[in-house]
Amino acid sequence: MPSQGETLETLRLLVKTVQHDQAGIIEGVIGVIESVLRHSSGLSAGDREGLAAARDDLHGLVDETVGLLSDLEAEVGEWEALGWGPVAMDELVSSAIEEFAGRNGHPVVADLAPVVAIANGELVSRGVRNLIGNVFRHTPSDTTVYVTLRTDDGAAEVIVADDGPGIPDPLKSTVFDPFTRGDGSGPRSGIGLGLSLVRDVARHHGGRAEVRDRPGRGSVFVLRIPVAGVTGDPPARPDDQSAAESDR
Repeated sequence: MPSQGETLETLRLLVKTVQHDQAGIIEGVIGVIESVLRHSSGLSAGDREGLAAARDDLHGLVDETVGLLSDLEAEVGEWEALGWGPVAMDELVSSAIEEFAGRNGHPVVADLAPVVAIANGELVSRGVRNLIGNVFRHTPSDTTVYVTLRTDDGAAEVIVADDGPGIPDPLKSTVFDPFTRGDGSGPRSGIGLGLSLVRDVARHHGGRAEVRDRPGRGSVFVLRIPVAGVTGDPPARPDDQSAAESDR
């Protein structure tokens, strides 16, 4: 069972991932409001006041999220560990693929082994969605996305590759940092928190996230989660034993 400190980190990450899911929409709406205020000379004073108030409310929503993080830290002793248990990684990855499949004309090639990990299912699900969604959003339309789930040396690996233009070497060391949004070579959305959340989720489970070049063309992103989690041994599906042994 995770400690109170680990529980707090889980809560922080949950709030952070929810904030990320909303941030792109909020940023877009604020940008539209500010553009209208700057360029629409025909607005009445009342309309301008209403738009400015809406913009301020959206900024306030961000401030409330920061405050929520502080409240969680103050009340962490009252919380139980959230959501830790057996997680069917192949089901999470399959669900994420279905969510993004067809966007921007990206064909998907999937190879998913049956893998169960002891993890926080909500966090891992969001990490997987961010990892896969990042490729769909930031690679040119019609490029193929390759998604692989396998086990390697006691860990589940979610591998997302593409045949796009790749990531320049200078950006590889910062691509998982917050507010990094690439070099502008592909479609862009959001505020650059998606991959930083992937790294946070991986670290929270004792794993890691990495990026490397795909042989020939494109990039490879990896989310690595230890199968056994923080305690105990992973539960095995009866029909998975031989597959797990063959992956070693």
